[in-house]
Amino acid sequence: MTAARIEPTDTEKNFSASVDLALRVSGLTRAELGFALQPAKPVDAASVSRRISMKTNWLMREMHAAADLFGVNPLDMCEPGNAWVAKIDPSAVRNRLESLHTRP
Repeated sequence: MTAARIEPTDTEKNFSASVDLALRVSGLTRAELGFALQPAKPVDAASVSRRISMKTNWLMREMHAAADLFGVNPLDMCEPGNAWVAKIDPSAVRNRLESLHTRP
């Protein structure tokens, strides 16, 4: 028996839309974001897509990892509006991603 799907909250919808926007602004791919979400066992691009489209729920640690990668407050990404987007520095995002690859 499959559990009933709970409708996503506005906060979850805002976060997913924010991630999609942040990916476009930063120039990262969904696969690169998936690596940043769980470097030890990366989330594949299709799973990231399911999270963005709200077919799969975001885990709290993934929300924080995504916000950290983009250099913004995770709570800002949960609110309507996009004022936080101006804080995204694509080269800094790329550097943070690269530092995840070099961690022991």
